[in-house]
Amino acid sequence: MESITAAYENLQPTLRKVIRSIVYLAVMNAQQKNISRYLSRYLSSYLRESDTHSLFRQFCTGSDLFLQKTISVSFTQIQGIQRWPVAHTCGCYLELPVNYNCPEFRHEINKVVESSVWVMDIV
Repeated sequence: MESITAAYENLQPTLRKVIRSIVYLAVMNAQQKNISRYLSRYLSSYLRESDTHSLFRQFCTGSDLFLQKTISVSFTQIQGIQRWPVAHTCGCYLELPVNYNCPEFRHEINKVVESSVWVMDIV
């Protein structure tokens, strides 16, 4: 029983595991670097305070456990009402629009992560 408990505890997401699982593009422009900094700040500050890193992980990967997957981050040019963080859970892939300032980014990603109502479309 102890080994099962230990294995389950190893699968629990921690803030450090979540931050280390984020993978960015090798070459990024200035806008993309800003968004990557916003995401890093968001993960290190907000998630530390609210302990919702498991919700963020679940939004990005479809699992609330840490299954040693990386979260690949890409960037889009979507603007206006269509601008929204989008996660593709099959590939652990997060699309972030580059047209944010820091407060807008935090506000919109909070809305998505904390809503607990995620639309799953399968094509």
